[in-house]
Amino acid sequence: MPIVSGIVYCSVISACSSVYALRRVEEWTVALKAWCDRQPELVPFSGKCMIHRAEIMLLQGTWTEALEEARHAEDRCDRGDEPDGVAHACYTQGQLHRLRGDFAGAEEAYRRAALLGRDPQPGLALLRLAHAWAAGHGVAAYDLLSEPWTAASLRPFFGRMAVADWFNPTAPAVKDGRVVPADLDEAAALQLMLADPLLIRRPLMQVGVQRMAGFDAERVDAWIGLTTLPGREIEACPRPASPCGPRGE
Repeated sequence: MPIVSGIVYCSVISACSSVYALRRVEEWTVALKAWCDRQPELVPFSGKCMIHRAEIMLLQGTWTEALEEARHAEDRCDRGDEPDGVAHACYTQGQLHRLRGDFAGAEEAYRRAALLGRDPQPGLALLRLAHAWAAGHGVAAYDLLSEPWTAASLRPFFGRMAVADWFNPTAPAVKDGRVVPADLDEAAALQLMLADPLLIRRPLMQVGVQRMAGFDAERVDAWIGLTTLPGREIEACPRPASPCGPRGE
């Protein structure tokens, strides 16, 4: 029953990670690696093992070695036809690039993770904050999903944008067609967003009384000035448990 054993290993590691039992994570990851080494044909589990090892190395501060391990994990998961594993490996690479100060590398890694369905938050939001800090701005971050929004407080962020552009294109309700932004007027759009904040385009940014939705690097640079410009747009936040929405000060 090798597949069942692998699922148990991964489930225990995920459970320990969720409660920050890092010593247990390390112990179970070592056990998973030993199990994978005995069964090299189980490529998907080997890839997941490598991802967990990379995450442990990240926490231990050995970032160069962790990045190499995450790259190997991406390749192993790709060969095992495990898109979720590839996405997880890409996200881990993004975290490492960001911590190492390679903003362009982090941007690209988060982009690849998002394209594969992995929520790039909170790493992407932290990258946006890093851009603002590098430009000399103080930043206060808020959780977009728990903010007590009203139509009056949310509407100013969209300015003169078309209603269809107010929406997060990767929100589940938009992707599966339950919500069609082009068919909505302002009142209907705001009502839906208040009921489901995942629909809101992100990040939402505020400096003084000025507000903006979505991270268009050139517009943000013209607005507050950035030391370096992100190479590509990523505004995805497709999974429900993702805090997003940095506000600059």
